[in-house]
Amino acid sequence: MKLAHVYFVNGTAYAGKSTIVKALAEKYDGIACEENYQDTLLARLNSAEFPNLTYARDLDDWRKFVRRTPDEYEAWINGCIRECTVLELKILEDLSKQDKKVFVDTNIPTDVLSNISDREHVLIMLADPEISVNRFFDRPDKEISVAAERGEPKSGNGKFPGMSEKNQLTGKLQPVFAFGVFCDFTG
Repeated sequence: MKLAHVYFVNGTAYAGKSTIVKALAEKYDGIACEENYQDTLLARLNSAEFPNLTYARDLDDWRKFVRRTPDEYEAWINGCIRECTVLELKILEDLSKQDKKVFVDTNIPTDVLSNISDREHVLIMLADPEISVNRFFDRPDKEISVAAERGEPKSGNGKFPGMSEKNQLTGKLQPVFAFGVFCDFTG
């Protein structure tokens, strides 16, 4: 399957992926598939078919979540990536049949992207690691909000810098992302 009219934006937290996806969809009258768009399918997922994605949904005690070994946690993360990829590809295959460009905030692995998209349709954005780590919980993210409502740990200073933040020395706005390979969205 090649997704000819789909443009993928992948990368780390705080790189500006969501902002770029929304802006491009607006500019090109396209469809924006924002962060975790596949979550719309979560309630209907079968836990036998998607055990990693349904793990948190079906969890009765969050202590089980945090008491996993590093190997168990890594296996769960990798399983979530595989299962999200399956869901995203299903959604994108349907959306690609429309006569619009589709802009996707995704974490589909790059080896999969190379099989389903042209290189010019993939943008990788990397935030400064300091920002990605220290501000991860400062984002308006549904899963983080649920954790906060449960009284789970939160870090950071509560700011939402979007794609830029004020440099403390110069007072000027500077981009948060450090690297981006930009695509040709006109093709």
